[in-house]
Amino acid sequence: MVWSREDNIVESKGGDQYFHPSPSASDKAINSNSLKLDMTVAGCWSDDSSLQLESTTLFRKLSTERLPPIEQVISSGLVPRFVSFLMKEDHPQLQCEAARALTNITLAPPSHHTGPFCKLKTSDNTQLLINHNAVPIFVKMLSSPRDDIRELAVEALGHVARDSPQSRDLVLACGAMTPLLNQLKMHGPCNFSMIEITSWTLVQLCRQWPDQVICALPALVWFIYMNDAQVLKDSCVIISNLYYEPEEVISSRCKPVVDAGLVARFVELLHHPSRAVNCAALLSISAVTTDNCQQIQTVINSGALPLLRDFLTRGCKEEIARCACLAIRRITRGTNDQIKAVIDAGLIPLLVTLSQNAQLVCQEVAALAIANAIIYAPYDQISVLLEQGCTKPICDLLVSTHPRVLSTCLDALGKILRCGGRYAALIDDKAEAIEKLKSHEDRDVFNRAYDICESWSYSY
Repeated sequence: MVWSREDNIVESKGGDQYFHPSPSASDKAINSNSLKLDMTVAGCWSDDSSLQLESTTLFRKLSTERLPPIEQVISSGLVPRFVSFLMKEDHPQLQCEAARALTNITLAPPSHHTGPFCKLKTSDNTQLLINHNAVPIFVKMLSSPRDDIRELAVEALGHVARDSPQSRDLVLACGAMTPLLNQLKMHGPCNFSMIEITSWTLVQLCRQWPDQVICALPALVWFIYMNDAQVLKDSCVIISNLYYEPEEVISSRCKPVVDAGLVARFVELLHHPSRAVNCAALLSISAVTTDNCQQIQTVINSGALPLLRDFLTRGCKEEIARCACLAIRRITRGTNDQIKAVIDAGLIPLLVTLSQNAQLVCQEVAALAIANAIIYAPYDQISVLLEQGCTKPICDLLVSTHPRVLSTCLDALGKILRCGGRYAALIDDKAEAIEKLKSHEDRDVFNRAYDICESWSYSY
């Protein structure tokens, strides 16, 4: 049994949960396994197929123990041997055990790595599989007549792709996407094990939205209407990767998602009992509503705003509040009526409160959502926003080190300044901070700061 991908993901997010035994326990474990390891090496190099199977199975079991002899096996030259076993189509049991063994090698940390997150340091092991041409063989195994072999190949390719963008690109270059999606056609909705592992592997292949992901859209449409929480989360994660793309390309890449009618479904998933599904759906909403007022209106019409208010109220110390703020940040770049809907839903006071708590992960994002509301709101709504305490959160962004954050902040302050009178007076004490930004190395920040300082005397 290979180490589960869920355990690997939990450990990668939660810190070092890998077992660090005392030296005496380590010595005893190594001594007790040394004979088994010698037998494994000898058996794998044997010409006897039954001994090869027995030895590969023994290593697979050893590799799941708390002190897996991974480096000893690597130094014994067994990795290329296991790769050669993958090609033994006349011996499917050996193929399966070799696939499990190689997957375990990609998951196990080198023994000399210690300290936090040691289980993440597996790139050397994954590269070893790549160097011995395991990836194209795993891709070929996706066409095996046996379900178990295909499922193991899907999981192995997912772990290789997860290692790095370069590894992911290699898996795609070897032609994995089409036969991977064919697994769904072969199995239909009945084989949940294959569906779950396929959706997880698609997440690894679709990070940073490579061009081939458009091929996966029919599968995503299918996944997104299933009931399994893990499959739903994985499907939303693939779409949510769009959020991290440059804004100038998001709209074109979102079009197939929008055309497939998935936006309303993302809102439906905000009702799901799983917070992980909620977070992924919120990020998907953030991605597809970028500079798209029509989709923003779909989100509003689907009843998202009361749900967003609930997430900000009850989950303010959780990741879900940050995801909700990201979605609101996109919505507040909409039309006048859409910004008014945000105001009427009572979201602005909640954003102001979150933006003033430095202990919350959503502090900056909440302030940026407020800044967007100021920038895109008509002047008759500015007074409503400022009376709800929006000035201070925006001013607090002046200390940011990120040029895009500073640019957004200055755009909002410039809008307030243009309101004149008592509203312009609200930012008088920030004149020195804005003046300093005239020496900022980023040209956009410099230009905005300069324009504000030049127009300051005309605001009264």
